[in-house]
Amino acid sequence: FGNGLYVLEKGNKEIFKYTYSDSGFGERTRWFKESQVMTVVPVDMAIDVDIWVVSEKGVVERFRRGVKENFALTGLPVDVQISKIAVERDGSRVALLSPKTGTVFFCSKDSGSCSQQIKAEKLFMARDIEFDEENKLVVLFPGFVGVLN
Repeated sequence: FGNGLYVLEKGNKEIFKYTYSDSGFGERTRWFKESQVMTVVPVDMAIDVDIWVVSEKGVVERFRRGVKENFALTGLPVDVQISKIAVERDGSRVALLSPKTGTVFFCSKDSGSCSQQIKAEKLFMARDIEFDEENKLVVLFPGFVGVLN
């Protein structure tokens, strides 16, 4: 994203940035501001302007410029298991993938309300999720494409 490569270290609950220049990638630097830490054990992250981190239990933490934002999801089932997160770069939604339930949940970036979901047999096999905003699609890997509303 931008002029850097961002790496999530799940076990250490850290995000590191490698800045890119004409001479290649620079040294690894801690992306969080000095006193900031993740409070969840992360399973995945996504980037728009912010960095979004999701835990297996569906807790999402949102960070802007290395500082945690006040953000919480509402409307997810209790004890849902999430494996992946995607965010619309220019849109207003966060998508959360739960292959164990065959569901993708769509939540608002602003309010955190999760009011839409797609449930399908093919989602049990999905391993990743991304938005294709140009074509108005949500893309799940391997091999399933759905139309965005």
